[in-house]
Amino acid sequence: MTICPPMTEIADTANTPPAIALIYADIRATTGSAVVNLVFRRLAAMGAPVLAMVWHGLRPAYADARLDRLAALLAPALPKAGGATLSDWATRPEGAVLRRIVLEYDRNNRRNLIAFSALLAAQPQQQPCRPDRARRNRRAAESVPPDPWEVMMQGAPLSDSAPPMPDAGTLDPQTRACLERLDCFGDPGSGPPRASLYRHLAAAPGFLLAAEARLAPLHASGTLTQATMALSARAEQAARLLPDLTMDPAFQARIDPAIGALVRRTIPKMVPIGRLLGTLLLPAPMSEPGA
Repeated sequence: MTICPPMTEIADTANTPPAIALIYADIRATTGSAVVNLVFRRLAAMGAPVLAMVWHGLRPAYADARLDRLAALLAPALPKAGGATLSDWATRPEGAVLRRIVLEYDRNNRRNLIAFSALLAAQPQQQPCRPDRARRNRRAAESVPPDPWEVMMQGAPLSDSAPPMPDAGTLDPQTRACLERLDCFGDPGSGPPRASLYRHLAAAPGFLLAAEARLAPLHASGTLTQATMALSARAEQAARLLPDLTMDPAFQARIDPAIGALVRRTIPKMVPIGRLLGTLLLPAPMSEPGA
């Protein structure tokens, strides 16, 4: 008898089970993004009740823009990536599509990283309510100046929406091998879960091969791993401002095998890497921000 391995995620497609599809639709509507990220898709594989419980707990912080304000503080400084642009890809029609994908993931990854870091955090000690501190934190986040990277990405030609993610089974062996190599970049650990951004960008496999060549020296030097660890630390600091999102330790232990590595390793590495990929897609007259 063949034993099938447990499903690791529920894709967001026309075949998504109805109970999960309803939650996915609310995630898209509340976050303002067409992309339902892997952290939600992995929870969905544990069953609609688990996904519903997590989303019910996190939804208010997405809906009232607390996560937007904190995510604005999570823009990483970008190292040089071996050249200002991949100008050939930046000026192709596909460039507008790739930039849209990168923008979708960047905003989602920064918000999700803070939200799920708060969800998995140790139970906060009971402290007296400090409305003055909350107001200061809110004012600090609201006073963050416009993000130069995002301004330039928004100023470049963009497609109206991100296309569907390619099915992994449709990718050719060369592209799958490239995805495996890229997934090691900036990762302080090893193994799955795999980053969805790379698979989404695999609609243009030539771009991934070109981007790999630019990112490889930063991986070899340890620069990307350092950026991952620095971003994780900043996300944990931001998550402390959202103690109401922390969940019961027993429930945390239940879902940690599905999303723990994703929150601690995969999402943090993909914020600086995603921004580097976006910068490489900017048309030549635009300069690299923060480089």
